[in-house]
Amino acid sequence: MNMENKDLSVEYITSGIAARLCGVSKVTVIRWIEDGHLRAFKLPKGHYRIDRDGFYRFLAEHSSPAFKEISNKEPNNTESRK
Repeated sequence: MNMENKDLSVEYITSGIAARLCGVSKVTVIRWIEDGHLRAFKLPKGHYRIDRDGFYRFLAEHSSPAFKEISNKEPNNTESRK
């Protein structure tokens, strides 16, 4: 299993993984979270975790080119996510 498929098989992803998948900086992802555009929760040490399905919705709602690429890589890909 390559790294991207492993990243997408978990229930929550880090802001760093989200940044890499979107092709933006981690600071940008944190700004999206803090501005309320992307739902996440904060761990006690200040790190964020983003719900994977919420991340897919965010990508779809913002017409991200990453959405189509990521949804095609997920092991349990369904038509409802496209």
